Amino acid sequence: AHAVEVTLDLPAALQRALRDNPDLKAKRHSLGIAQGRSQQAGLLFQNNPRFSLEVESLTSGRSGTSVELNLHQELEIAGQRGYRSEAAEKNLTQAKLTIEDAERLLRLEVTRTFYNLLALQQGIADLREVLATQENLLQAGEKRFAREDITILELNTLRLDRDQVRNELANKLSERVTMENDLRQLVALEKEGPVVATGNLLEILSNKVGTIPDRQKLQACSIANRPDLKAAKLAVEVREAELRLAQARRIPNISLGPRYKREINQNVVGGEIAIPLPFFNRNQEEITTALANQNVSKTE
Repeated sequence: AHAVEVTLDLPAALQRALRDNPDLKAKRHSLGIAQGRSQQAGLLFQNNPRFSLEVESLTSGRSGTSVELNLHQELEIAGQRGYRSEAAEKNLTQAKLTIEDAERLLRLEVTRTFYNLLALQQGIADLREVLATQENLLQAGEKRFAREDITILELNTLRLDRDQVRNELANKLSERVTMENDLRQLVALEKEGPVVATGNLLEILSNKVGTIPDRQKLQACSIANRPDLKAAKLAVEVREAELRLAQARRIPNISLGPRYKREINQNVVGGEIAIPLPFFNRNQEEITTALANQNVSKTE
């Protein structure tokens, strides 16, 4: 049984590609990473509060138990929360632009492959007509040769012309198989059978005729609208925000919270604040990494 032929016009091919292309699906799933980063950056506190309980038995001739309760919450200082939110939001926007650019490139690739296949199909149809004509000419030549109206050289020339068209047709058919497989992968088509692109090349070409803008207008339009250029600019801004965050983290965060202590018959209520002293670790590694990432983004 022959495999069923699959016909596609350009709108259907683009729709299938944008919906089912596996590479585009993977990029869309990766958007969740940026969304998770944005959600985390939006939290009021990056660290959970710490609760501690201390119980001591009194000695030195006194009986009883001492109980102490502490609750600590780390607070970010030096604008860390703002820098983190800025970096996360710009990273999310960059991820969305990356997906938008992947969709743009996929549309271009599907369109290019579709039109190439359509042109190849037309070329194959034309070659088959030429081959049929060459076969008829060869048959007529063989009859004329039998009547000694033409020489063997003229007959061989007819055969050579027929074989040349036949070889060209075979090459085109092989090229069509490759082109069909390319289009099949782009649109994630799992059905077996030949893929046929439908459309009228002459009508398409006549509809595309128009004035081409000058180079400066094209460049200005590209800079203003291409999502990959917007994403590249945002990538630099993300790295800059990450660098500012790393520099702000040179000053350690403070922790504060209430404190309660009961000793024998006395209740003591107060507060506690903990301030790390940045004598040695001033976040050198994170700052150096952020600076290197910023330079890489600017270079790219």
